[in-house]
Amino acid sequence: MQTDLECLLFLENSTVSIMEIKCQGQIKWLQVNNANMQVTPLSEQSADSSREVQERFFDLGYLKFNTQSGIFIEKYNSAQHNLSLRGESDVPVPYLIAIDEFLNGRLQLCS
Repeated sequence: MQTDLECLLFLENSTVSIMEIKCQGQIKWLQVNNANMQVTPLSEQSADSSREVQERFFDLGYLKFNTQSGIFIEKYNSAQHNLSLRGESDVPVPYLIAIDEFLNGRLQLCS
């Protein structure tokens, strides 16, 4: 892997993962389909936070999370994903490889 990549937040369930990453000094959000390792960028529209809950509004959905779990609601409520918060160092290697390949194929994401 060659991309300068640091995972800041990792939420997952059996089908999807949502990650906040730092890539070449910029913060980015990504969605990973766990079955086929397809990576989709999430464009953050706005954010809100309190002591207990964080919220992110993306072009493709809404994420609400706390220190243990979260929920990602896809745009138009097409699907809801209950997620567990994992440690940043717990990201499986295949996910990191898929993200690295995605970022190397879309260098503008990190520039």
